[in-house]
Amino acid sequence: MNDGIRELLTENPMTFEGTRTWRRFFRAGDGQTGRNVNRIAIGVLAVLYAWLLLVILRFREDMSQMFLWFEMGALTLAVPASLYGAISQEREKQTWDSLLMTRLSPGQILVGKLQWRLLMVLGLMALFAVPTFLSHAVTRNRTDYTLGDLFAVQAILFAWSLFLAGFTLMVSAKTKRSITTLAMVVVALLSFLGLVPALFSLFTGANLTPVLGMYAGRDPYNSTWPRPGGTEPTPLLITGALTLSANPAIYLETVRVKQDYPSPTAVQNADAAVAAYGRNLFLAYLVGAWACVAGALRALRRMELPENDATRVAGPLAARLRPAAVGREEGGAHADRG
Repeated sequence: MNDGIRELLTENPMTFEGTRTWRRFFRAGDGQTGRNVNRIAIGVLAVLYAWLLLVILRFREDMSQMFLWFEMGALTLAVPASLYGAISQEREKQTWDSLLMTRLSPGQILVGKLQWRLLMVLGLMALFAVPTFLSHAVTRNRTDYTLGDLFAVQAILFAWSLFLAGFTLMVSAKTKRSITTLAMVVVALLSFLGLVPALFSLFTGANLTPVLGMYAGRDPYNSTWPRPGGTEPTPLLITGALTLSANPAIYLETVRVKQDYPSPTAVQNADAAVAAYGRNLFLAYLVGAWACVAGALRALRRMELPENDATRVAGPLAARLRPAAVGREEGGAHADRG
């Protein structure tokens, strides 16, 4: 087991892909001019970031909700944007066969493609976490999130990023053109994050925070959910509710509105309901990420390999049988000439 982990992580040549990618990014442009432009851009962003922290300390307003929404949006955009061409672009540029000639296993390729992207996710989350927690700590007003809520949201957003990475990688492994991968991922995200909630709200008349109604039987805006005497078909309610429950935006809004209950007892019950919802959502994202990565791995193993690399995939038996078959063919050829 230790050998397998060492082969995938510490001794995996694909881990250098991230280093090469960042070097190309920072060296983009025409020589020294391009590097100077990158340095100026990074300096400007650093100054703006420091100014934002000073604004938080100066006005002491709780802006954690805004930062959480921006963090979710940044992760939802950055993860697919960095991964959609991970496999399909290799095939499109006809460099996939060359990659296989290095005798890297599909697992090493996937880990190498994912590793630096996950480090990028952690970096983005750290950048957003500083103003989020600082804003919550110095505020003078009532906050919509508790400190525990902020940690729970960070865990959910990380699991959501893992699911996005696995899904994008799976689509990239199953398509031959990067533009096709990008189109499929964008359509899937728009449908999941926007179209389904809009249709659910349109056909059921419910607001977009029904999860408290499912877990606690009542939410602060609807007296009950589903609506008493509603005519919505049960499959529609179940499908819509499950889809909404897996939406990270719905989770953020559900965590926020639990503070709107009229009594402390109701808030406490809602807090327990949201905690159960968060645990289920976290596990669902992890299972989904694992299933997508497994699907990508199967797709890579099914890809047609170069002829001279067939023995590695076919196994030792094929390697032993091939010389025997060649010997029989040569023997038959000598017999024919004789």
